[in-house]
Amino acid sequence: MDQFTYNYADPTSPNRLTSLDDGSGDATAGAIGNGSITYQYDNIGNLIEDEANFYKWNLAGKLAEVRPKFGTTGPHIVFSYDAMHNRVVKKINLSPTFDVNNLFDPSVVPSPDQVETTYYVRDATGNVMANYTRTNAPEAGSYLAEFSVAERPMYGSARLGIYFDNEVISTVPFNLADGEENITMQLDNSVYRSSFNNVLLADIAIQSTGILGIPVTSLYEDVIDEITNNSFDQVALATGPQFVGTTDNSIFLAENENKEVIFYGVTADHYGNSDVTLVYDVNGQLMKGTENINFSKECKPVVVPDLTRSGYYFLMGTDEVANRVKYYEVNMNALGYGSGINYLGEIGAEQIQSDFGGLPIRGRHFAVISDYENRKSHVYMTRNRVIDGVQKGLVFSTTLDENGFSPIALQGVYLSTETYGEGEIEISPNAKTLSIYNHNTNLGWTDYKDAEIVSFQLDADYNLNPVPTTVSIEGGNIGKGRMKRAADDQGVYFAQNALYQLGTGDETGVFYQEDFGTQTYFRDVELGDLRTNAHNKLYQIVGSTATSGSEWDQDAINNTVTTNWPSGAGSTPSQVTGYLPSQPVHVMGKLAITAIRELQHKTYELVDHLGNVRVVVSDNKVNETGNGLVASVESYTNQYAFGMEIPGRLKSNSPSYRYGFNGQEKDDEIKGNGNSYTAQYWQYDPRLGRRWNTDPVVKANWSGY
Repeated sequence: MDQFTYNYADPTSPNRLTSLDDGSGDATAGAIGNGSITYQYDNIGNLIEDEANFYKWNLAGKLAEVRPKFGTTGPHIVFSYDAMHNRVVKKINLSPTFDVNNLFDPSVVPSPDQVETTYYVRDATGNVMANYTRTNAPEAGSYLAEFSVAERPMYGSARLGIYFDNEVISTVPFNLADGEENITMQLDNSVYRSSFNNVLLADIAIQSTGILGIPVTSLYEDVIDEITNNSFDQVALATGPQFVGTTDNSIFLAENENKEVIFYGVTADHYGNSDVTLVYDVNGQLMKGTENINFSKECKPVVVPDLTRSGYYFLMGTDEVANRVKYYEVNMNALGYGSGINYLGEIGAEQIQSDFGGLPIRGRHFAVISDYENRKSHVYMTRNRVIDGVQKGLVFSTTLDENGFSPIALQGVYLSTETYGEGEIEISPNAKTLSIYNHNTNLGWTDYKDAEIVSFQLDADYNLNPVPTTVSIEGGNIGKGRMKRAADDQGVYFAQNALYQLGTGDETGVFYQEDFGTQTYFRDVELGDLRTNAHNKLYQIVGSTATSGSEWDQDAINNTVTTNWPSGAGSTPSQVTGYLPSQPVHVMGKLAITAIRELQHKTYELVDHLGNVRVVVSDNKVNETGNGLVASVESYTNQYAFGMEIPGRLKSNSPSYRYGFNGQEKDDEIKGNGNSYTAQYWQYDPRLGRRWNTDPVVKANWSGY
């Protein structure tokens, strides 16, 4: 326990503690050190040195900096304050550097990943309304600043507790040359959705008619259920449309804002004597006007919502024979082949998208960003062309607003040998990155090609940064390039048909490629398009058997073979194609998303008559044997008279609760848990029962400490 001897030897200030003898030697019992500890002060009585640190104060008498002594393990800390002298920033350097004199060296810039920062947002009276944190993760030669909402205090007439968010709200990449201190939080109040609530797949079976076998394709439109039951809910499988012929990449699906299917379709190969695009309404019947449409069977059409007119959409794709991009208006307010009030929609006439300076646009893949906040839809496409004797890929865009589609604009250039753009174009779920699965030169004498992921950053107006980053894919690829940007926008998942076996997998499989890292084997499966559901889980339906599908977490830990897939259209075994519709990115305002409450984020403080936080409980009850549902106690603390925690009579299971003695904020980084407190006018060590600086209110016969 307390075996301190307090020494007051300063003749100019008899109440100033100059040294302390700690005789306990028991660090678990509030000991500060063995033997005598000296304290140094400036001329106005602020503590500037003790057993562990040097301290600096600002002109308002607020603690400005903590510099650790050589041989200690403490961090370097800098504090900033607002005009009312309330703390607004606490910046911690976890790995301070010392000079030849064993003193902290402020000239050495710390590595950004060793710096942690806390920001305080206060109301007009100084109450903390939220705490934000910033950390910096290394990213192969650069860094990613990650800003999070850490805590939000809850108030009644006084503070009731804290809502622990730990929600990342902004990520900003930067280099050392940018200066860690110059990077600021870039807030975005948009909500993004990069998934379908439904999935569309094609299943091909060979039906025998005498000597010949005729391919029959069945379409199945399923609702993707909560993944907890490891299956997909089936919708209208028995009545799914069928046609004579086959299909592959040319498959598309349209959903409205309520995530409900409104139409879908494919381009049928060998449909009679030609290739025909078939568009079906929600009932599985051909839509009125579908005879107007004819896309290439190799292209992946996309649905572009007209956000200035309710119920209007555009279906866009390519015609490789005519070497052009074309689109069709789909009016879902039209009766079509419906009756009464059952409006099933109608497809308008063909419209040709303008070329770029006489250059036809004919990439097989598109990407769409639907910006509901600004009522614009942005479409991206690619084209290959020889420029100055070098084959290059070109990224173009067009924007749909109240004036219709804008003229084609060139957005980016990259090296590529793909004539038709066999690699998919993917937008990250946060609409910050556009990636292209690109093929380059052939690997030796084979048909396999060098493969790579080419990525462009998107600005706030969804224009591309013209300088891309390129990451090579080991082993090359043959055929279509299939990929999906990761939920955290730090890399891509891609399906690969490599020239040789890679790692522990086969030649075919799913891999993860970090933007600034190495290629990682993910899943040993056959080839199929990769898509995500609303819960950011990946799924894939591969082209082998009618029941072959997988879904998994993006951490690759939980992989589940999906069940309830269709059994096939024909009397002989059938095969799913593995092709899935392109998924757009929807940018929506906060009000467009339903808020949900999650337990175990709120903690409530129970205080005694002096305002000391004694117990912290969560908002989640636990089932205790013999007692039923009881409060979940996250922490409790018993304290001595001056606030020191009593060893053996405390508990902490939750994130470190910020407040303690007298309801004041703890600065655990300075002297350890519960050994340093900050208040509006002073710093305080509860083990000593002494302040580090004098009280600004002077009273006769009272110590300033």
